[in-house]
Amino acid sequence: HDVYDLSRKFVDRGTLDRDRFNEHLRLAIFKEIALSRINTVVTHAFSATYVSKTGLGDSAYMKKIQSIVEKAGGNIYFVHLITDKKELLKRVAGASRKKFLKLVDPKVMTGILENKTKDLKTSAPVRNNLVIDNTNLSPKKVVDVVIKHFKLK
Repeated sequence: HDVYDLSRKFVDRGTLDRDRFNEHLRLAIFKEIALSRINTVVTHAFSATYVSKTGLGDSAYMKKIQSIVEKAGGNIYFVHLITDKKELLKRVAGASRKKFLKLVDPKVMTGILENKTKDLKTSAPVRNNLVIDNTNLSPKKVVDVVIKHFKLK
């Protein structure tokens, strides 16, 4: 969200410029993180059917991130978090999301979930992709599952 928050200061939402800005900056950040030998855990609201205004689909975007990190000698771990709709709508309205300028309107989230053109259930076609149903898990428990699964400690 830091990249998204930065881009909103310079370019309008929903434009080719915004998508290009976000993609270039995110990919550069992943490359620099990997060159610094920092292993990376990534969560992303992946949609198998989403294509940005630059023409880059989510599947290709995720594979590109994986390639950049691995070519630079880093390790990358993807985590696909799923939550039942009722719990997700409750969480979206939570105060902690406002602090990070995230989506906080349950009606908007309902529209996203009901959008038949966005496949939000399929996981990204990348290696090291862990799917966690966090409906009944605390953030700390999710972190513990990720650490244990990928043997990060």
